Amino acid sequence: MSPRAVVFDLFGTLIDDSTPGEYEVFVRRLADRLGAAPEDFATAWAQHDVARYTGPIDACFAAICTDVGVSDPQRIAGALELRRENLQRILVPRPDALATMRTLRERGFALGMISNASSELAPLWAESAFADVFDVALFSADERMMKPDSRLYRRMAQLLQVEPDECVFVGDGAYRELQGAEAVGMRAILIRAPHDEWEHEGTIGWTGPRITSLTEVLALV
Repeated sequence: MSPRAVVFDLFGTLIDDSTPGEYEVFVRRLADRLGAAPEDFATAWAQHDVARYTGPIDACFAAICTDVGVSDPQRIAGALELRRENLQRILVPRPDALATMRTLRERGFALGMISNASSELAPLWAESAFADVFDVALFSADERMMKPDSRLYRRMAQLLQVEPDECVFVGDGAYRELQGAEAVGMRAILIRAPHDEWEHEGTIGWTGPRITSLTEVLALV
């Protein structure tokens, strides 16, 4: 069946993600802002990974702070603001992103975006260059579920008014998102920019279509 919609991941797909080293430094900066032991904070941060992406960040952050013995509201507010500023800083389209989206729309495709993202992201998205580009944007914290949950992909297809097998999904493979897309009938494409340093569980052994830039999507749909 010919595709009628193209659905994109965000981090590592439409925008550059932090490198593993940059991410480690940022988590340490959060710990410093809180006055928490860096190793303890990093452990708690990792343990609350799912909660961070499936509910309000304030509640998740409060639980993390309890784990590391931090209760100062000013420190907590400062750390949350640091997170918001960092997300705003990296929410910048890759050089070929907007042009690719415009071409897809000119060809008649509906456009969707699904992100495993904490609750700070949706308001920032609304102020970004992406705000008027996509027909539907779903954020896991708002939906209370995250990729690769099949319900998330089916909800996207429903909102785009297409069937799942009429969708192409493009992502960097984090959280086995490509496998989740394929499980509901979407055609999945792995994007790995040449400078991308992450290696995700869902990309190891991937034998499906693979691209290195968003522009290449145009030849595959």
